[in-house]
Amino acid sequence: VGPVEAMRARPLVPWIHRVSTQLRVSSEAFVRPRPGLARAGAWRELASSAPRAREGESGKADALAEDGAEVMEEEEDESDPLEVLKKCAETGDLIKARVAAIKLRQQGGMTKEAAAILVQAHLAGQDFLAAFQLLDSMESQGVADAADYVAVLTALVDKRSYARAWQLYQYLRTTRLLPLDPAVATLMIRTCAEQRDPEAAQEIWTELREVLGDTLPSHEAVAHFLHACAAKQEYFGAGSTVLREWLDNCGDDWNTPEVKSVLLGALRMCRRNGRVLRAKAIWKELLSNDVKPCRWMFNAFLGAFGRCFVLQRSEVSADQALRSAWDLLFQFEKELPEEVGPDSVNELVNLYCALGDRQGAIDMLPQFQEFGVKPTARTFGAILDLCAHDDEGISYFFPVWDYMRSMTDVKPVRRLCELAMDVALDHDEGRILPVLRQMHESEFPPTPEQMARLGQLARRLPETASLLRRFRVDGGT
Repeated sequence: VGPVEAMRARPLVPWIHRVSTQLRVSSEAFVRPRPGLARAGAWRELASSAPRAREGESGKADALAEDGAEVMEEEEDESDPLEVLKKCAETGDLIKARVAAIKLRQQGGMTKEAAAILVQAHLAGQDFLAAFQLLDSMESQGVADAADYVAVLTALVDKRSYARAWQLYQYLRTTRLLPLDPAVATLMIRTCAEQRDPEAAQEIWTELREVLGDTLPSHEAVAHFLHACAAKQEYFGAGSTVLREWLDNCGDDWNTPEVKSVLLGALRMCRRNGRVLRAKAIWKELLSNDVKPCRWMFNAFLGAFGRCFVLQRSEVSADQALRSAWDLLFQFEKELPEEVGPDSVNELVNLYCALGDRQGAIDMLPQFQEFGVKPTARTFGAILDLCAHDDEGISYFFPVWDYMRSMTDVKPVRRLCELAMDVALDHDEGRILPVLRQMHESEFPPTPEQMARLGQLARRLPETASLLRRFRVDGGT
């Protein structure tokens, strides 16, 4: 049987049964699955694993759609159902989409184009199961094309449903035996980048180059491939080779969004791997080609200096790194003063922390005001981490903590609260109660290990026992 009929054969799952009913109402012209279509079970597996994003919503939408169709008939609505469907593909309004689909069916206008738009409407409304079933029905009628598959893959990748994206990709390549489409390849390379899987990205990239021949891959494919190569240092060379080949053939005008996106990917690859010298070469080359850097390029280049010392690469000395980073930040402020953000100054804080320069990192806190920005939780996280893991700097931990609490509007995140509690338990018993109150106020319970140690102090510090009981009552643990 076809996958849609297989779905209907499961009446014990009422939600799936409702969606099957809805599919029959919405696209009756495409619900005649070809027997044996999904012998590999790929579509059924995809549909059964689809997220039930709006449990109970599908049946309600069906009823409302039927009522809406009757109202439309009574009022003789003159709006074009196809145009309504196109709007629903952007907004994700499933009820209106199904009303429009019913109208199109009644008018005999459920064409391939309308069915494809209906698929996109289901994807926009996060009803993946209905989208899979409708695409299955389109395929059984031989009207599904690469654009429809790309739409489904795009929705899956955008929603970070990477496992289902790989399932669909394998189905298209192994069961349907479809050739590699460049748009599909770009999406899957993006998936590899998000999952930090350069090996799979390399395989897809190699096959893509064979398909394209002498044609240059798109800038999105190159940028995502560079992002994937940044995950492991051994793939830095492969990314650099692709970058050089693409830049040599992209034309003379580099000051375009397409080239800038590739250059940004290259700088981020250098940042991830701490390749300061390579980042400097790319920066020099883009300036010589009259490219106006964006804030993300500045931040990626700045971040390469700190990352270089975190990875213990000896490409530049500490003095050279600090001088170059400060010069770059001042250049950024001069050229794009309105775009200098806290992330840019944070990269300099990260550099001081990577160098182990505690005082330099602390002295950066007043500098944020000089650049017209405020420190963030990431700023204090880097400085407090440095102080907590330095025997000489442990005495600076709570002064910095107090500065964050009293002089800024930064709310400590869970990790910082747990770090502060560890420091208080190990080095400053007088700080235990204030930190515990902060954790209770932020609704961050101590870790089990911290709970055990605090329990041992409850006899000497009665308020500790009271706060711990509040955590148990409020948190249910």
